[in-house]
Parts: sequence; structure tokens; C-alpha cells
Amino acid sequence: MIEFKWDEKTGASWLMEINARFWGSLQLAVSAGVDFPFLLYAHALGWKIAPPESYKVGVSSRWELGDLDHLLLRLRRSDAELQLPIDAPSKCRLLGDYFLDFFRCSVRHEVFRPDDPLPFISELRQYMANLLH
Repeated sequence: MIEFKWDEKTGASWLMEINARFWGSLQLAVSAGVDFPFLLYAHALGWKIAPPESYKVGVSSRWELGDLDHLLLRLRRSDAELQLPIDAPSKCRLLGDYFLDFFRCSVRHEVFRPDDPLPFISELRQYMANLLH
């Protein structure tokens, strides 16, 4: 990933960083139907690569334990203490959305996969161990 910052006044672009890793939202692209890791692999092997014919619009990605952190923070502290805007979702709505997102078809999970639960179980064990320390 290469990131530039564009200076609106001068029209110049400035190099911000070069990162050899894929971006954090990579799973969202894969879940929407564009498998960038495979495309890179195919390119490295010299295969002819056609652009994706389509991808799913409206897919959202969810990191379950990151969302849990957010939910717990909101439940433990007041809106005023967190300096939330007046139109921030209520605690009740956040709680409902957290659990409903496990059943929404448009939501793809970063780590939790029913057909491969071990990565999520491993991450959950680490999460729980960190909570206890």
C-alpha cells in the first residue's frame, strides 16, 4: 500500500508511507468479491489477470471483538463522559445491533466463521486473557 497526501493549494502530492502489508479492510474487499491476495499471487506467477466482472455493493465488514470493545465502553460510560454527539446511537440500539449483526446477510465477519471457528476462538482467548490482566 502506498499512501499520498494531496496539497489542495499547490496541487502537489506528498508521499506519506509505503507499507508492504495489505490494508486493514482487505477482508471487506474479499467478502465483496474482489480477492486481492489471489490477484497478487496470480500476477506474481505471470498469469493473465482480468479485472473483476462484478462485486457486491452494500457489504459491511465487522470485527466482532472490536465491536464488543466499543459496546462495553458505551455501556460502562455516559454519553457525556465520552463526549458523544447528540445523535449518537443509544446504548439499547448498540446492544441490539451488536447481536443482530451476527444474523444480517450483508455483514461479513472479519474473524468469526461458522465453518472455521478456531481463529475466532483463539482471538477470543487472547481477548479474555487481556481483560483479566
